[in-house]
Amino acid sequence: MDLLLKNALIIDPNSPFNNKKADILIQNGKIAQIGKITKKGVKTIESAKLCVSPGWLDVNANFCDPGNEHKETLLNGVATAAKGGYTGVVLSPGSQPVVDSKSGIEYLINQAKNFNIDIYPMGHLSAKGKGVDLSEMYDMTQSGAIAFSDGKQAMANTELIKLALLYGKNFNSIIVVYSEDPALAADGYIHEGKTSAFLGLKTRPLIAEDVAVSRNISLLEYTEGRLHLNSISGAKAVDLVKEAKKNKLNISADVAVLNLVLNDTAMESFDSNLKVLPPLRDEKDRKALINGIKNGTIDFITSNYEPQNIEGKLCEFDHAEFGAAILENSFAVLNTYLSKDLELNTIIEKISIAPRKAFNLPIPVIKEGEKANITFFDPTIKETVEAKNLQAMSKNNPFIGKTLTGKVLGIFNKGKLIA
Repeated sequence: MDLLLKNALIIDPNSPFNNKKADILIQNGKIAQIGKITKKGVKTIESAKLCVSPGWLDVNANFCDPGNEHKETLLNGVATAAKGGYTGVVLSPGSQPVVDSKSGIEYLINQAKNFNIDIYPMGHLSAKGKGVDLSEMYDMTQSGAIAFSDGKQAMANTELIKLALLYGKNFNSIIVVYSEDPALAADGYIHEGKTSAFLGLKTRPLIAEDVAVSRNISLLEYTEGRLHLNSISGAKAVDLVKEAKKNKLNISADVAVLNLVLNDTAMESFDSNLKVLPPLRDEKDRKALINGIKNGTIDFITSNYEPQNIEGKLCEFDHAEFGAAILENSFAVLNTYLSKDLELNTIIEKISIAPRKAFNLPIPVIKEGEKANITFFDPTIKETVEAKNLQAMSKNNPFIGKTLTGKVLGIFNKGKLIA
């Protein structure tokens, strides 16, 4: 279909029109013209502060399919991502049975063929997700897996991570690790500090992350492999990643939206929707994460999408499942809470171009003749989050009832408009 975006601010550092306002005409799935355009009989998008950027990519979304479709499905997860402005999603492990073979990867890719957004599956790092033996990494790569991870399962098996980094070098594989020492984490669920002491809740101390990040970087240095650190949450981890990059190690890192915008004092509400992994840290750590985004130490931002149904959240706090489902609100949350800390262009770059660069995926460009893979939005529109309007099957969203600033107006990808 044809589409005309009127007087849109283009946010794309790779575009000759970056930071300029222009009309954009899309025809036959491609950007046909950028400039001053008058064309009748075509679908037109207008808004007071219309912005357009390369399509956004989330690299930490659990769609729970197959096996946990009572929480989320591939089909609805895709619709949720599109509503949130994402034209691509890297699926994190979280299904039952686990995706640890080529058949699991092929199932996901075949299911995603007709979706309007791009789906990139991760394979499980360990066989059956047990953290003992390596999975069929090479076969899964041949079938389309772009990386390997055991999700939010803390990896106690140091030898397994070492072997994965060594083996993955043979086919340029990215090893994605959630860095936490399980013995030190000790099944806690809140950051160790003044708030945990006040609330009397079992702690998940930051030292559990610090020790694991240090170990994983040492393994990377030894193997000369490719490592991505998923959801770092503390100042020490930021410093360690910065030093590793200074030493030219092949490393990248991401941070979850909630860890950027909230600190552990938010837990005083006992809202189980804020019980997440990694837990919310103190203000010093939150500021360090923001600085890590600013100076490029942290490569990109993820939604950390982890749907949980009502039985998993509407219970005593210590029995509640971990996870929050904010995929469709991630941009509005960032735009609302970080407007004084991060420029809009930085936020957009960290959810569009940067994750694709880190995972060696094609980067869309807003340029005449290019395929249209874009997200368009208005950062000034205010909207109150209501459970009934959420696309996500699971409503474990801590921003329900809150008014956020910034609204996704639609995406265009694979020749189709979703608005």
